[in-house]
Amino acid sequence: MQHRRSITAGLVLLAGVLCAAAPAAAGRGWPMRRDGDLLLVQTPHYVLHTDHEPAVAQLIASHQEALFRELYRRLGTISPNKMSGRWTVKVFRKQQRYQEALGPTAKGSRGLYVHAKKILAAWGSPDHLEVVFETLRHEGTHQFVVHFIGPGVPVWLNEGMAVFYQHSRFEEGRLVLGEIPPQRLVRLKKAIKGGEIIHLDRMLQMSDQRWLDAVHAGGSHAGLQYDQAWAMVHFLAFAREKRYRGRLNRFIHYLSRGSQPLPAWKKTFGTDFEGFERGWKEYVLGLDAPENLSCRQRLRLLAHLVVHVYKKRPEAVKDLASFRKALMEGSLGKWSLETDSGLKLSHDDREGIARLFRCPADKRERVKISYELAPAKDGRPPVLRCTHHAGYVLQSRYEKKANGSDFTINVVTKPRPATRR
Repeated sequence: MQHRRSITAGLVLLAGVLCAAAPAAAGRGWPMRRDGDLLLVQTPHYVLHTDHEPAVAQLIASHQEALFRELYRRLGTISPNKMSGRWTVKVFRKQQRYQEALGPTAKGSRGLYVHAKKILAAWGSPDHLEVVFETLRHEGTHQFVVHFIGPGVPVWLNEGMAVFYQHSRFEEGRLVLGEIPPQRLVRLKKAIKGGEIIHLDRMLQMSDQRWLDAVHAGGSHAGLQYDQAWAMVHFLAFAREKRYRGRLNRFIHYLSRGSQPLPAWKKTFGTDFEGFERGWKEYVLGLDAPENLSCRQRLRLLAHLVVHVYKKRPEAVKDLASFRKALMEGSLGKWSLETDSGLKLSHDDREGIARLFRCPADKRERVKISYELAPAKDGRPPVLRCTHHAGYVLQSRYEKKANGSDFTINVVTKPRPATRR
């Protein structure tokens, strides 16, 4: 849950040795057994308890190991703490089961880490595994940091790292970092230009309680805290050819050994708060999000176009190659789309249209179309499908509205058997 403590950090050692996931034998996954109506899946660092089907359970387990390996790889042996045993993760299909397992603390949340119980938990249907993964990455980072760095991590770094990893991408059994969430970037640029940001000296000294008070009060300020914390971590990880990354590690090193946040910051980054903030603002204003639309976002935009054209000229969407060519040539009339992040796409944007047909996870350089088109059923438009993701397939879903002629458009996740990585 985004109003809980912790960040990124350290490493994971069992008996002092990093436990990397071993390659799976063909057709085999992590060890798995039944415990009542739950599946228990064991990986080197986790025991997953879930009521999802086996293929989904294996995928969730592989995702957790990918998160663990990336946290360790990025931060190395920063922390003096060690890990014994495996961490408990609980993932349920429905919210009610999740709340029954976690109690009142879980009310209204998608997931959380309960440090007192040493439990990481989340809920979500197989149709929306990406949402489950985002939640597990956020809360799993909190779990990792609380254990290895300790309670002295300042809340901005704790939450900033959690959001940073939340917005990574699970691809081919590993995490790809540095994704730029368009909505956060749009809100943050607006706040910078409007002079509404939280200044650095205040951010560095913000207490957990003050952060939580803003979250509970709601409003735009609460969201800005998370947006700004994410952007500070992104800046420290990637700005100036990654020159700040070593300093960030040193800062975490001091925190893990009991240093107070503000003295540790001054020791690592100096006392020129205004200069640092100025550089951070320039970095954020220079970021660009449109190229980083996720596969789900591209599929959804493309599905809107399929529906728009299908209602008037169903023959124009009989195959994706012809459909793409017609869109690129502008022969399907004038149209425009706008995402919730403010990105606009129209009939005369050839480059934008071309990008729409490419999945970011598709590594084939010369292939123009990443997606597949399945035949229409029951009077519905053809289904778009992407098979370039480890362990799952994304596809469009159309539900008829009450008027019978319009459709509600969603993109859902369909699991497929996955081996561990």
